[in-house]
Formats: sequence, structure tokens, C-alpha cells
Amino acid sequence: MLYRLLTFGTFLVCVVWLALAPGFGPAVACLASVTAAFRYEFHGVIGMHLLSLTPRDAPVRSLTNTRYSFSKPEFVNPMVLADLHGWMSDTGDQVVSINVPGANTSNRYFATVTVTDKGTYPVVSARQNEQSFSYQYLGCSFSGVHLLRTWSSGGGSGVFCDIMLVTLGTESAAEIDPSAVKKVERFVVRKVAMIPLGDRYEGQLSYRLGLLTIGACRGMATLRNRKQRLAIL
Repeated sequence: MLYRLLTFGTFLVCVVWLALAPGFGPAVACLASVTAAFRYEFHGVIGMHLLSLTPRDAPVRSLTNTRYSFSKPEFVNPMVLADLHGWMSDTGDQVVSINVPGANTSNRYFATVTVTDKGTYPVVSARQNEQSFSYQYLGCSFSGVHLLRTWSSGGGSGVFCDIMLVTLGTESAAEIDPSAVKKVERFVVRKVAMIPLGDRYEGQLSYRLGLLTIGACRGMATLRNRKQRLAIL
């Protein structure tokens, strides 16, 4: 809010300057002040409404006071994360963000969800027909990236394991109906990256002080036959 007031005040000063002393300098100053005011947001017009649709809020780091969580009820539906995970037969990213309040109990992601206590954080699992997907929270980076250990199965013998990196945060959108246009806020989970572990990985994982440790797994069809450490800040 303070940033907006300062930039708006600067813009008014530049307009007065341009009116009193027309010239190239005041015109450039006006343009620069407008750019400073709008640089972080997308502004659009729908009908008679001027909407700013990109928020300035940082990603959610602490899950203590959020309604939706990976570590305590109300858990984010595992099938939401399965959609972000994508199909094994595809390459690249298809779905990269999902509105959690609209999706968590929707028909699209309806599944039988179970929670099993295991270690520091529970394992949250969901089954939808032959497909199953589970996740366990590992922790949050200093910049607000949440790390999740995941298990995915299409019904066969393979259980494909990964580490999914996601962010949680709000974003703005427009809700349009015949009588009104209004700005609404969405609470969105967004995929940042995937770290593959392979089929039936059973090694030890830990995330402490920005360092992710991926333990070696022996005797299974995994991609991790030796220990690896990654800094995720």
C-alpha cells in the first residue's frame, strides 16, 4: 500500500510539473512513474471495470494457519497433486497449477482418502478406481517451496516415486456473470519441479536447513543407487 501511495504521489507531482513546464523531461518522468506503479501487476478492463489481477503476496511458507495443508487436516487432496504430477507416458508439464478450494472436494478429484501416521509427518493416500497416489511432507525451503515425497501407481506392479516441489499462494481472477464483474482470490498449489526417484524407491529422505538428502536404495528398480545431496533454498 505504501509503495502504491508513493508512486501515485510521484505521478501527481510529475503531472503538475508537465502542466507547468511542458517538455521532454517532465513527459519522461510521467511515463517512468506510471511504469513504476504498474510494473508488478497486470491491469485489464472488463466492461466498465478496471481489474488488477496479479497479487504481490509471497508464497505461503508456514502451514500453521492455512486451511489446506500437507501436514495436518484439512489435507490437500492427493488426486490434486496426481494431476500436477502428470502421466508417466507424457513428457514435460501439462497441468502446473490448481485452485485448491475448488478442487479439494470436487467430483473431478473425488477419491477415497486415508491418512497413515508415519514418522514426523503422515502419509496421505487416495485411490480412484485403479489409480492411487500418496504423499508425505518433507519440509519447506527458505523461499517458500514445499517438498513432498510421492508414490504413484496406475494399478500395476510399479510404484513410481518422486519428490515434488510446489508452492502455495493466492492469485487474483475475475468472476463474470450477467449482472456483475468482480475480483476474486484463489488459493493455488503450483508445481515448481519434480525429482524422480524411480520405481519402488525405499531409501531414506531428509530435508534440513535447505539441504535435501536422498539416500541410496539397493535391490529395487530405482534411479538412486548412491547417496545424493541437493541444496534447495
